[in-house]
Amino acid sequence: MKGIIFDIKRFAVHDGPGIRTTVFLQGCPLRCWWCHNPESQSLVCSTWQKHVAVSGKIFQQSKESGYEIDSDKLFIEIQRDEVFMSESGGGVTFSGGEPLYQPEFLFEVMKLCRDAGIHTVLDTAGVASEKVLGNSMPLTDLYFFDIKHPDPTLHMHYTNVSLEPILRNLDRLLDAGKKVQIRVPVIPGINNGPEQIEKLKNLLIPRLERIEGIDFLPFHATGGHKYQALQMENRMNGIPSMKKEELSDLLEEFEGLGVKVSIGG
Repeated sequence: MKGIIFDIKRFAVHDGPGIRTTVFLQGCPLRCWWCHNPESQSLVCSTWQKHVAVSGKIFQQSKESGYEIDSDKLFIEIQRDEVFMSESGGGVTFSGGEPLYQPEFLFEVMKLCRDAGIHTVLDTAGVASEKVLGNSMPLTDLYFFDIKHPDPTLHMHYTNVSLEPILRNLDRLLDAGKKVQIRVPVIPGINNGPEQIEKLKNLLIPRLERIEGIDFLPFHATGGHKYQALQMENRMNGIPSMKKEELSDLLEEFEGLGVKVSIGG
């Protein structure tokens, strides 16, 4: 079966335990204002111009957004790093985009990984049907589960999808006893104010005993140039990247709740 991916990152150390190979699947139903991979949103493969600086000069380089690959071929690519995975307790992480946006292709690759004994992480925003989510459970060792915004109205405003079905999917995973690591992108002026942090605590506190921990991911503006190249509106234009130190108070506040917390994954 063929699917569409837009990148493979090898020797990743922030995408789960050990040394990992991260596969980025094309396509996402969300339209987060702060998305740093806007080229991943569409399921249509396209070409855009990337600006590259070399010795003070700027050159244009054609960049493919998404390419088709067969599930067997992708598995062979993953297997190339198996020795590093096994030595480090690592594995493969499926990210995106939203990997559950291509469920049949994703699950075919994940079954091959499961049969080979390769540890799997699924990095998801939780936007999927109950059936698709259920089909992912036997194939996934650890979920990275994004909470983009704790306020339902503002979640819809900033991501273009509803929060309620995402939380229902989170509870389905927890009720099934799956390992879930919560990931929260921290976006200045959008979800890091005192009121929003309090709402996030209220959302997570009833679930703290059943989650593995929380990763706070500071906003970074490194993908801003892509919007211009893709002729897309950059709603975060002019907003500087956050430093990890800016989240130290947030770290202490949530550690005080008795949960394992990290900054940046």
